[in-house]
Amino acid sequence: MSLATYEETRPWAVAIREEVLARRMPPWPAVQGYGNFQHELALSGQEISNLANWVEGGAPEGEPQYLPSHGHAESLPDAPIPKGRPITLRNGFRILQASRITAIQVTPQDRQLKVRAVLPNGSVEPLAWLLPNKTGKRITLVYQNALLLPAGTLFETEPAEAVTFTLIVSPLPAH
Repeated sequence: MSLATYEETRPWAVAIREEVLARRMPPWPAVQGYGNFQHELALSGQEISNLANWVEGGAPEGEPQYLPSHGHAESLPDAPIPKGRPITLRNGFRILQASRITAIQVTPQDRQLKVRAVLPNGSVEPLAWLLPNKTGKRITLVYQNALLLPAGTLFETEPAEAVTFTLIVSPLPAH
């Protein structure tokens, strides 16, 4: 279905509201707020509330002067693999040198998956929380800002099974 114009979108307003409230639309494989990724498509609570109120108010057409000039939403690149060295990890892997993490890649599971880094001082850095996805397509999430992780950082997954994931890493120069 096309959602490019009001005329194309209006007949779908109730269905759109239901998909947005169930957080199936817009499609985004990660839980919002668990990791800070580029091109994140998840809606904020306020955006969801605004959309629901718009539909419940009869889904009126907005004023043309408030339309974005480009006419369409930014799309997520299919495979935004940044420059760097990919390292394939499993639950319980510990890095031996300080590293700069720029992205994470995971093959979707039919259940949700959390990936986090436990730093040597015991603090936890959330890397990604992926929702169930049966497409089988590998997902690449690029962080807004590279994560600097010290030597000795341990990677954990939840559930703690042997899930393989790939980090795009640029080791820091030795001093």
